[in-house]
Amino acid sequence: MNPRTLPFIITGAALAAPICYAAPAPAKVGTLPAPVAEAVVKGDYAAAEKALINALSGMDVTPDNREALKMAMLLDVIRTTDANVLTGMCADKDVKKFLQQFAADYQWQELYLGCGLVPYHKETGIRVMYDIWKAEKAAVRDKRLAVALASCWGGGETAPDPDVAKKDPARFNPVRRYKFFCKQAAEGKLHPDFPRLRPWELRFVVSITGQDWDDASYEYLAKRVNVPYDQYGEAYGVMNYVGRSKFGDSVHNGTFFYQPFPDMSIAEVTVKTGGVCGSQSHLGAIAAMAHGIPGYTCGQPGHCAYGVRPGRKNWMDGIADYDTHEPNGVMHNYIFSNQAPTSTHLMETVFGNDATIDKAYREAFCARALDACGKYEEARKMWEQALTTSPFHAFFRRDYHKMRMAHGMTPQECYDYLCKAIPQYVTHGFAAADMTEDLWPLITKMDDKQKLHICDLLHTMMSGSKFHDAVRCDGVLAKQDSLFTTDEMHGKLLEMVYTRHLSKGDGYAFGQFLEYGVTNYLNKGKEKLFSDAFDAAVAHATKNADLKGTPTKPLRKAYTKSILSVEKSHSIKAFQAICASATKAMGKPKPIALKSTMPGKPVTGECLIETSKSGYYDEPWRHIGMTTPEGGGCFIEGDKRPYVIVELDGGKELTGCIVRKSGNGNDMKKAILSVGTDGKNYTTVGTTDNMPEEWAVTFPKGTRAKFVRIEFDNAEAARSAHLSHFLVFKK
Repeated sequence: MNPRTLPFIITGAALAAPICYAAPAPAKVGTLPAPVAEAVVKGDYAAAEKALINALSGMDVTPDNREALKMAMLLDVIRTTDANVLTGMCADKDVKKFLQQFAADYQWQELYLGCGLVPYHKETGIRVMYDIWKAEKAAVRDKRLAVALASCWGGGETAPDPDVAKKDPARFNPVRRYKFFCKQAAEGKLHPDFPRLRPWELRFVVSITGQDWDDASYEYLAKRVNVPYDQYGEAYGVMNYVGRSKFGDSVHNGTFFYQPFPDMSIAEVTVKTGGVCGSQSHLGAIAAMAHGIPGYTCGQPGHCAYGVRPGRKNWMDGIADYDTHEPNGVMHNYIFSNQAPTSTHLMETVFGNDATIDKAYREAFCARALDACGKYEEARKMWEQALTTSPFHAFFRRDYHKMRMAHGMTPQECYDYLCKAIPQYVTHGFAAADMTEDLWPLITKMDDKQKLHICDLLHTMMSGSKFHDAVRCDGVLAKQDSLFTTDEMHGKLLEMVYTRHLSKGDGYAFGQFLEYGVTNYLNKGKEKLFSDAFDAAVAHATKNADLKGTPTKPLRKAYTKSILSVEKSHSIKAFQAICASATKAMGKPKPIALKSTMPGKPVTGECLIETSKSGYYDEPWRHIGMTTPEGGGCFIEGDKRPYVIVELDGGKELTGCIVRKSGNGNDMKKAILSVGTDGKNYTTVGTTDNMPEEWAVTFPKGTRAKFVRIEFDNAEAARSAHLSHFLVFKK
C-alpha cells in the first residue's frame, strides 16, 4: 500500500489558536447516613453495603429523591468494585482516606459509574484514581480524565483484563498520562472540545487499551505531528511505508525490525524506521489522541486501519480499505463490542445526548438499589423506565434480563417482551441480536412459530443496519438455525433470512448468510432445501426496488463470494439459481454474436462454470452466460496455466464446443481442450498453438463426458485468460 502524502505536517506548536481550559465544577459533597458513614470511616465496605440497603429499604428510591439517589450510586460503586476488594484496600491508611472522600463525592461517583466500562470486582480502577489523587495532593483537577484512565486501565465486566494494565508501569503510567493531558490542556494544545468530553469519550483519548503505545509516544507525537483537526486521518504520512528495515529485518519480526533504538519511544522509532499499516494506524490514531481527539485502531481482513473523531458522531477513517473508506473492523478499544461500525454506531446513539444518558443512568442506579432491597416489582418498573429512556444500552438490558430470569420469567413472557423490544432497534439490528443472548435459554423453549417470528424480527432490524465484511455475523444465523430440528423449519428460516437481506441492506450480511447456507446445506447433500429456500427468497426480493437499481459494491461482493463458493461445491442447481438471482440484480451483458456453428444443442441451464482463479475484474455472475449463445465472461489473471471447466449435469453425448476470447489474445495462444468423466482424468480432444479469436472444435463421434476443460499454457509467465463464450453442445 502506498501511503498518502502529508506535506503539511510540521514540528512545533499546534496550528489552532490556544484554548482556555475550563476545569470541572467543584464536586458536590454530601453527608452519608450515620451507619454508612461509620462503616466507611472504618473501611468496612461489607457493613457499608448492608447499611445502605437497610436505609434504602425504607425510602422512596427514585431519581427525584436526591438522598436516595446518592446512596444508590454509592451502593453501585461497592457492587462493581466488590465490598471485600474495597475493604482490603483500606489496609493502606492513605487509600482509606481517599475512599472516604470518594464515597462522599457524588459527582465523581456518577462520572465513574457512567464512563461506559467500569472496572469490575477488582481494585484497578479505584487504584488509578487514588494514585492520581495522591499525586494531586487530594485535589484532582480533572475528575473526568481520572475516570477515563481508571476505566482504560481497569476495563469492565465485559472487558475484565485490558492489556494496558499488564504493561511495564515505568513506560505505561496512568498518572503520567493524566499529567500530560492536563499540561497540554492548560497550554491550549488540545482540541477545543476537550474540556467538554465525557469520560466515555475520553477513554478514546487517553489510551488504546488493547494495543497501547507508551507515554513518551504521546509526548513525542504532540510535538512532532500538528495538523488541522480534521486532517488526522492523514497523520500517518509522517512515517515511511516500508516492509524491511535498513538492516534487512522484516516488519513481521517486530523484535528486530525496530532495533537498535530501545531507548526511544515507540512513536519515534516508528517515524525513524517506518513500517506498514499496523504502525501507520497506531501512529495516526495516537497523534490525534495526543491532541485531545478520540481515536482507535482496528483490524480489517489483511489490513489495519484507524478512526479519529473531531466531533460527535463524526468518525473519520485513516488508511481504511479502499472500498469503504470507513474505520471499520475489529476495534482495539471499545465499550459495547469490538466490531465497528456496529459498535461505534451503538455507542454514539447510547451516549450521544448528555441529559438523556444521565437520566437513564440515574434510573438504572435506582433499579439496582431496589432489586438489592428485594423490591422486585418496583425494580422491574424502574428498569423499564431506564430502558425507555435509553433502549439500546446493552448493559442495562443485560441487568434487566438477569433480574427477570432470576424471578422466573417464562418463555411466553420472554416472547411478549422481545416482540416489543426488538422493533425498537431500528438501524441497530446486530445489537438486537446480541441483546437476545441472555434470553437464549427461554427462546429455546418457545414453539417453532414463535422462534421463527423472533428470528424474523431480528433480521428485519439487521437488514436495515450498517454493516461491514470485517465483522462476522454468520454465527448469528448458526445459533438461530440450532433452534430448529426439521428440514421444513430450517428451510423456512433460510428463506426468511435471504428474503430480508436481499430485499434490503448493504449486502455484507447477505454474503455471509448465503455462504452459511452453501456450506451447511448445499455442500452437505441438502441441495433441494437450499435451492427451494433461495428460489423463494429471490422471488420475493426481486420485487423490491433495491434490486432494480444500481447494485452496491457490497452486494456485488456478496454474489461474487457466493457464486465462487457454489462453483467449488459442484452444485449445478445452486449455481443456476444464484446466477439467475445475480443476473436480475446486476443486469445482463451486451450480447456478442458468434460466427461459428456447431451441430447439436447448447447445454445452457444444465451446467456450471469453474475457473482456476477469479481476477480483480472478474464478475462471477457472468460466468453462466458463457454457456449461452449470447455470451457472458470470465476474467482470470496471474496464472501460468489458467483454465475454465464446464461441468455438465450427468454424462452426456457431446458434439463439440465453441470458445471465444475477450481480451488480450497474446495471453491465450497455446490451448488444450479436453473432456473427462470424473473431474480428475481428462482426454485431449483439441490443441492449438495459436488460438483464433473464435475456436470451434468438433468432438469425436460418441464422446460422452461430464467435464469439458480448456487450459492455456503460459508456462513462461503468469498471464491472464478472458473468455466471453465456452459454449458446449450436446447431441
